Amino acid sequence: MREKIRKIAGLFLLTSILVLLTGCGKLKLTPSLHEESELNQNKDIKFETEKRIYPTGVKEIQLNVTNNTKKDIAYGVDYSLEKKESNEWMEVQPNEEMYFIAIALNIEQGVTGIDTISFKFFPDLPAGIYRIIRSINGELFAAEFRIQ
Repeated sequence: MREKIRKIAGLFLLTSILVLLTGCGKLKLTPSLHEESELNQNKDIKFETEKRIYPTGVKEIQLNVTNNTKKDIAYGVDYSLEKKESNEWMEVQPNEEMYFIAIALNIEQGVTGIDTISFKFFPDLPAGIYRIIRSINGELFAAEFRIQ
């Protein structure tokens, strides 16, 4: 009887470990809410990552916003992360709810604003093509980068 209980407990433990391991670090993806035609419409605002390619395991990246308009612009710190899968953009869901402070970052004309975003709310990002979506001056912009 004890041997049978031990076998059942062992199988239960093994099954539990396998379930946990298969769920760990896996990206949760949902279809993007953004059409390509609505992104990067204002050619006088340049939104890009500091580098085009980052190594796997990257924890944060720098974003640059260059204001070539004739007036000051503003944006918040909120963003969404998307990954290209089979030629379709998919939103990467965070591991937990993300909250952003309601603050406006202002950039004068002819200036490049710099800020850093963290990926601490996401599982380790596997190799692939990604983009950050952010609203700048009321318009949506995307900054693409690659992880390899």
